[in-house]
Amino acid sequence: MSDVRVAGTGLTPFGNSPERTGRDLFAEASITAFEASGVPRDDVEAVLYGNFMGELSEHQGHQGPLMAEAAGVQAPATRYESACASSGTAVREAVKRIRNGENDVLLVGGAERMTNLGTAGATEAL
Repeated sequence: MSDVRVAGTGLTPFGNSPERTGRDLFAEASITAFEASGVPRDDVEAVLYGNFMGELSEHQGHQGPLMAEAAGVQAPATRYESACASSGTAVREAVKRIRNGENDVLLVGGAERMTNLGTAGATEAL
């Protein structure tokens, strides 16, 4: 079993940002994570992305590859959807992949952008 560690993290400010897309948010957070980790983007073997409401809030369900592109990573990418645990599910999968030796370096994260739906739209989606 391989040891698992978080090499760097990135986070965007919480708040109302209707002018920013999920891709914008993930790109910003990934820049911070790469800077903090010192890991080159070329070392990333896969992107694991958690998102629940992409079809509604971004009109796009195929978000894994789009987020990999936004982060400047050329690697296979998968979106995980499990309601409010979507990003947690992506993290869990990353731990499993590293422990079983499938991967060594992964970019893992998630985003939800709901302010553009309004209260009624976000409530309906939930």
